[in-house]
Amino acid sequence: MFYLENERMRIAVSTKGAELQSLYDKQHDKEWLWQGDPTWWAKRAPFLFPFVGALKEGKYCHEGKTYTMSK
Repeated sequence: MFYLENERMRIAVSTKGAELQSLYDKQHDKEWLWQGDPTWWAKRAPFLFPFVGALKEGKYCHEGKTYTMSK
């Protein structure tokens, strides 16, 4: 695990895959990412950016402009 922090926030990133594991707000004592509470769901849900899977025709539209992106 790799950690990066300043006076306000602390993040934890896994060394394998660079998956964001924690986004902790020190000022409000609040964790913003799901930590895998087995009471509800023990697994994690990584952030996949910008898309999961393939785009229809390899294109997407944002604010009226069409962009192309391969897998």
